[in-house]
Amino acid sequence: MLSRLRAATAQSHQALERRLDIVRRIATVDGRRGLVERFAALHHGAHLRMGPWLEDLGGLDYHARNRRDLFREDLAALGSPPVESLPACAVPPLKSRAAALGLFYVLEGSSLGGRVIRRHVEQDRGEMLGLSFLDPYGVDVGQMWKRFVLVLEREIPSSSGRLFEDLVGGARDGFELATAWLCSPDPQP
Repeated sequence: MLSRLRAATAQSHQALERRLDIVRRIATVDGRRGLVERFAALHHGAHLRMGPWLEDLGGLDYHARNRRDLFREDLAALGSPPVESLPACAVPPLKSRAAALGLFYVLEGSSLGGRVIRRHVEQDRGEMLGLSFLDPYGVDVGQMWKRFVLVLEREIPSSSGRLFEDLVGGARDGFELATAWLCSPDPQP
């Protein structure tokens, strides 16, 4: 199921990575601040939509995976206002738990990419100021991902059918929303 989900969302995922150009954007103070503000608003809007579907889902540890406190610290470290004061990212309503899991797949997957970005920044002797949200689990990222995948496999037991279609749709929509919100010069609420 996971390999089919990755394949079904690969184009959307690659488009986001190409357009985002995160390493270049975090190299300057203004670029980093703007990007962290956008990420914070994206996560905030996404959690408002996903929460009703996922907060009580067994094994997910939904609240522990929310990066709200990390964003609060990162924004303060960069001299940005709190996320509640930023323009909100309007996340469309989700039609099912499977669609919510698809959107969560996008957000959780960014923790894997965040480890790669962290290594790149540290290799260039850069600092991680304001970027703790990229690496929310530290050395436990692999274990957290595995636990998330177990929940996905339990909730979406087949790579065919309505549940899988909703999962893929939620993930594609999540990648497209992230691309529009994070990559546009002036994100629209």
